Amino acid sequence: MDILVHVALRISIRLTARYLVAFPAKLVAGASLMRFWLSKSQVNPAVWITTFLVFPIAFNMFNVRKYGEIEFWLTTIKITAFIGIILLGLLLPMAASTATPQYGTASDFSLIPCLNASTDNCVSPAGFYCRCPG
Repeated sequence: MDILVHVALRISIRLTARYLVAFPAKLVAGASLMRFWLSKSQVNPAVWITTFLVFPIAFNMFNVRKYGEIEFWLTTIKITAFIGIILLGLLLPMAASTATPQYGTASDFSLIPCLNASTDNCVSPAGFYCRCPG
């Protein structure tokens, strides 16, 4: 394959795919994700796109030591979040929470409490309670 395509063409295709397609798609995905918490009427998606564009550029303008420190703390937060999610995934099916279970959402994405799974219109609990066929 290296013989058939010139090096400059391969580099330009790779950069085009990375910076003109993939990165803007990630920015739009981030804005869509943030719209789940704050609606479009509260915060314009352009604000989220600008925020998610400015932070990586600002981080890359730091020197290597500061960039490494930022990466360290972001990785620490990510690992802590993973451990927390794993612990919640183990504890919540064992009824570790005293709150009313929320097993579904209404058409406006508000949570539906599930007081009685046999009479309420909610999804049966998953996890260790799953009674899958087979």
